[in-house]
Amino acid sequence: MISPVQAKVIPFSVAALDDGSLIGGMVVDNAGERAFLLKVDLQGNEVWNRTYAEDCSSAIWTVEKVQGGYALGGVSGCGPHNAWVAKVDEDGKIIWERIYGAENQADDGVTAVLPDGSGFLAAMTVASCSGCKTKDTWIVKFDGNGNELWRRVFDFGEYDSIKMLRRTGDGGVIAVGAVSDSLTNLNYDVLVIKLDAQGRVEWKGFFDLGFQDCAWDAAETAGGYTVVGESWGCGSCANASSPVAKAFVIRLNHSGSQDALFYIEKGRATSAWSVLDDGKTAIAGLSANGTGNYVWIMRGNETILAPRSDFFIFPLIYGLVRMAETKDGYLLVSSACSGNCIWLGKFGFDGNLISERTYIIPEIQGNESEDTIKVCPHAGDSSAIPSPSYNYGAENTVPSNFNLPFYAVLTLVIASALFFVLSRL
Repeated sequence: MISPVQAKVIPFSVAALDDGSLIGGMVVDNAGERAFLLKVDLQGNEVWNRTYAEDCSSAIWTVEKVQGGYALGGVSGCGPHNAWVAKVDEDGKIIWERIYGAENQADDGVTAVLPDGSGFLAAMTVASCSGCKTKDTWIVKFDGNGNELWRRVFDFGEYDSIKMLRRTGDGGVIAVGAVSDSLTNLNYDVLVIKLDAQGRVEWKGFFDLGFQDCAWDAAETAGGYTVVGESWGCGSCANASSPVAKAFVIRLNHSGSQDALFYIEKGRATSAWSVLDDGKTAIAGLSANGTGNYVWIMRGNETILAPRSDFFIFPLIYGLVRMAETKDGYLLVSSACSGNCIWLGKFGFDGNLISERTYIIPEIQGNESEDTIKVCPHAGDSSAIPSPSYNYGAENTVPSNFNLPFYAVLTLVIASALFFVLSRL
């Protein structure tokens, strides 16, 4: 069972539903790391929760409503993680699941899912073969039964990773993330790709904003696309005296050309994790300063802070603040209570907080049920299932910017986060 004393609970994704919302993430305790789903109703009351156990560890990084249930993606495995994608029913029970990634390689993961007809798309960062020295991004189309319909492979440099997929008005997809031409440095650039409905590239862009840059989300706007993320100005930030990270907002036209760029700085480190547009753009993120860690939402020129300062900075590597649009506003999810609870905030379209709820470990433990992730054949070899793939590495010169594998980035971020805390004591 989950320990209510030593456990940390980290939500990485939230999906707005007609009858409430679904939150996915990871519970960390003495037993290791386990993926979880938490379903709540429109009033924020818990409906059910379920954890997903693997021999060593698992986590859900992304979840979306699809026909016949929910699509989810993340990681599972021992030592190096494998990319894990699954479909669960309305009660969270696994219908089917797939494991991707070459054996004995560095950590792989499914970073985004997107509904697509009766199936869905999954973006994953994987080593394409055993012994490969590079990380590629795949976008895989699954039907409702888990059959792979097509696969697109993107190889711009030694490391490529899509962090979010968003549907566009023309039926295509805007994909954002990070890219690098080297797996041995700490430098990486923003990656933006516009795809058609079949996953074929229409245009792509690379943006070098600082030392370490990563896009976490994108939204289509009237004039094009808004891309948000974070830009770090240093590799090892322990001795830096000025703000070390700032959120960025890139505005692109529909052809991918940059129209505008601005930064959001609200403390020692500021990151933007989510963006939505309902005629007016809303951006959500987190800021860390000397008084605490704050979740904020920006709509137009107004910025509103959530009324607490104990948000957990630990998982800055992936989606500390996620946002979903509802009929009357926005849902924001993050880890609060210094990492011991899930925080779910409901904001109106004016950006004002309507209500907030927290879900602590004992509540999740109380009526928890658990599924076991099955041992599935690896599908890391791109020749295993013949399908068209697209390799653009040869025709692109990518700046020397880098997004580290899961645990390497985690080490860097934890070190920086500890500095933020210790330097204020």
